[in-house]
Amino acid sequence: MNTAKAIEAIVRELAIVMLSTVSLVSCAATTTTLEPRYVAIHNALVALGMTEVGPIRQGSLGAGKETRVPLGVVSGCMTVAVVGGDGVADIDATLIDASGHPQAHDTTNEPQAVLSVCPESPQSFDLLVRVAAGGGAWVSAVFQGGGVFPRGDSTLRANADGEKQGTCDTPIPLTEGMVTGSTIHGEHEFEGSCAASDAREIVYRLDVPERANVTLDLESHFDGVLYVRSGDCSDGDSEIACDDDSPDQTHSRVSQIFEAGTYFVFVDGYTREGGTYKLTVTFANALSRLEVCEQARFLVPGQAVNGSTEGSFNSARATCAGGAEGADTAWRLDVRSRSRIRITERAVDDFVPVLHMRRACPEEATEVACSDSGVVPGEATVIGVFDPGTYFAFADAREKNEAGQYVIESEVAPLDGEETTQTDGCGEATPLRSSPVSGDTFAARDDFAASCAGVGAPDVVYRVDVARRSRFMASLSAEESAHVLSVSRRCGDRAAETACGATVDEVLAPGSYFVAVDGSREESFGRFTLAWHLQDLTQQPAACTKAPEVAVGSKLTSTTVGSGNVFSASCLTHGLGSSGPDRLHRLVLASRKHVRISVRTQGFDVALSLRKSCVDGEGSQQASEIACAPTASQNSGHLAVLDRVLERGTYWVLVDGASPDAEGPFVLSVDEAR
Repeated sequence: MNTAKAIEAIVRELAIVMLSTVSLVSCAATTTTLEPRYVAIHNALVALGMTEVGPIRQGSLGAGKETRVPLGVVSGCMTVAVVGGDGVADIDATLIDASGHPQAHDTTNEPQAVLSVCPESPQSFDLLVRVAAGGGAWVSAVFQGGGVFPRGDSTLRANADGEKQGTCDTPIPLTEGMVTGSTIHGEHEFEGSCAASDAREIVYRLDVPERANVTLDLESHFDGVLYVRSGDCSDGDSEIACDDDSPDQTHSRVSQIFEAGTYFVFVDGYTREGGTYKLTVTFANALSRLEVCEQARFLVPGQAVNGSTEGSFNSARATCAGGAEGADTAWRLDVRSRSRIRITERAVDDFVPVLHMRRACPEEATEVACSDSGVVPGEATVIGVFDPGTYFAFADAREKNEAGQYVIESEVAPLDGEETTQTDGCGEATPLRSSPVSGDTFAARDDFAASCAGVGAPDVVYRVDVARRSRFMASLSAEESAHVLSVSRRCGDRAAETACGATVDEVLAPGSYFVAVDGSREESFGRFTLAWHLQDLTQQPAACTKAPEVAVGSKLTSTTVGSGNVFSASCLTHGLGSSGPDRLHRLVLASRKHVRISVRTQGFDVALSLRKSCVDGEGSQQASEIACAPTASQNSGHLAVLDRVLERGTYWVLVDGASPDAEGPFVLSVDEAR
């Protein structure tokens, strides 16, 4: 027996026997008012050859209350028994040494506790008694002798040659079960990769005879760190796992598959922390890689299936998401012919999903796809063209020890797409009415030949009706594959195309236009989000006529309150028309000058735009703009600055609100730079 936990189990069994026979052995301090459970434990310890020393201590505590009792100087091993009376459901006890460090702690949820320590030299101890549940009287006493307790915990023993155990040279043997220890007398030689440490550590040796799911749970009375190395104990590069604070500072956990071999388990402290701890080792049968693959469930295209990684381990690594260190489960998909394939893992519980696919299930090198993202948070999607054959998909998680419920769904579409896809083709073009729009080219055909798209890439088509001369802005986001946008006057006619690219910012005359979302390559398809905005430009000529003049060397105070949203600065186009009220100014230069233009506001952001033509012309809006700068926060407000060398001529200075509600007074300055 090498732990207080094992000793307490013996004491409890003996006490039960003695209580059942009401065989109470008298002792000098026993009175008829003592709690019978204490008398039974007293008799059990005496039966083990121990002697009660010092006075019996008694008191009463309410729920959650605690008291500290000085025990005096102790020489040699001692055992302390603490027992609660009627009404006490759970009592906690801790032995604290002279330096204030806990040396033993009760971890049960019972109305009694038995603690054991063996200090290397005489020192004083305090007993901390706390009623965790219930309330009422308690009694405690100190016992010594018996010869059944170890000389301190397992971390203080020496081997046959007199060397201290708990180092890489003499690691303490560790087997399945629970051990207690203290880092106070350890050595400071190493630290784990997950936490900085200048503390002492204790090293254990764990032999794993065959592949197993191994769980190491550390409960410490300090901010503990747990890490494991394989092969060379002293080599930090041999670390296979490290954990700090799972789920809090007094708990750390490693739970993963260990192949057969020898491992070194380190109990360490964060920064310089140390003290007593409990380390629990649990082994569970681990399926071989082949068995994991043999148990893979089939994915049926078009069906969403519930799955869970709870109770599973990290059996498969991935090339993305840092290796995907969470628990995983395997699924099988049979592809009959070369097809478009999409598989999506949606996390139901709170974890970051990772989805990776292999051709040969047990072989990591056969991975063909890996993803930790989708069109929305909490999704991981693998999408692409796959040849005929059998594939294995692993529903995984990014972080170690992560597991939970998820939904997995597979979809298959012909290589050339299907005719039933909504908005597929010019004849099915859907009118754009609101923004944003969610779309999908996964099963679409190639009906639209955008100039900047891949040959044979699938596409979907929308229609936008422009009633007045307007600026059309559009962009794509949340894409499963890369797409481009094409704007055309006549659907399917490349000669009528007015714009093509990842984003669109065009001035359009009145009429109907076709907006195609096309794959950038033949194998590019999937879900996307299209954001778009039409800005009426018919008010621009009047705004240009009314624009006040600002001269070099002048400072003008004005406001955007009450003005409309007539223009849009290019450095705000990420908002697709979400800019606020704007104010336009005319700058006339009689000769070439180097000018510095600045705008300062209080409490709101704007963009400062310098234009060479006032009215947006046909084609790209950027053709009208020379430079643009958003405001940045300064101590004295929000400031935007443009510094340019300008030729003789007329220019236009625009102050544009960064959002619909960004408006207010501003100060515009134009100075000659030196």
